[in-house]
This record gives sequence, C-alpha cells and structure tokens, in this order.
Amino acid sequence: MADVVVNVRISTEDQDRIQEMIEKIKEVCRLNMAELEDVGFGIKVIKAQIFVEDKEEGFDEVEERIKAIEGISEIDVLSMDRQ
Repeated sequence: MADVVVNVRISTEDQDRIQEMIEKIKEVCRLNMAELEDVGFGIKVIKAQIFVEDKEEGFDEVEERIKAIEGISEIDVLSMDRQ
C-alpha cells in the first residue's frame, strides 16, 4: 500500500504555544514536515506535511486526532498526493 501525503494548514488558539502544538501533533500522526507561515498581523499558522496510509478511512481518522488536541482550532487540507 502506498502512503498519501497530506499538506495541511493548522490554526491554533494560542500563538505563544504554537511550538508545543507541533510537538503534540507529532505524537498523534506521522508528521513529515512542519513550518510556521505568517498570515498577517502577527498571526502564524502551522503548515505541515503528514503521511497517511492509503486505506479506506483516509485522512479523516488522523484529522480527528489532531482536532482533539487542546489548542488546535482549525485544519485546512491544502492538497493530497499519493507517494
């Protein structure tokens, strides 16, 4: 089975804890890459690349685990590609 690479933009509730959120995301999924992206007015989001097994559930299960992290407010899927 191939992996699916999912590129996401993750918003957090507290800009001061953004690095902590990246560490928590690493605990619940296969995070390949994470960087901060300025969206304006001093607000940053996490732009991340996550590996997901290519199976029937897809990214939904991983997305729910990330959303369950305290301090995560929103996840936007930017793209999905098979590797």
